[in-house]
Amino acid sequence: MGGCCGQRAFAQAVRSGHQRIRGSRLRLGHLVERLLERGIRTGVFQPTTDNALLAKVLLSTWTEVGRWYHPSGHFSVPDLADEFAVLALRTAGAAAPISVERFAPA
Repeated sequence: MGGCCGQRAFAQAVRSGHQRIRGSRLRLGHLVERLLERGIRTGVFQPTTDNALLAKVLLSTWTEVGRWYHPSGHFSVPDLADEFAVLALRTAGAAAPISVERFAPA
């Protein structure tokens, strides 16, 4: 019967981990929404009907890269980051031409 308590402890740890991850994703989603709203307000991005949905689309794209990316593949990490930045900016409605350097930290 010793396995029973261990199984419960494991299940609780998994639930706790899921709750932390969900909380982190929610906070990140709100951050992305605020960035989108600020970009719309300042004219960098085109208005959208649902910033929360756009934030979810972007977050889903970013989190799925770990499922298929491989270092020996077509893109290096910096190149992939640049491509994702351009795709995210286009998705958010940034005006062309889009230059990753324009958005890079100083």
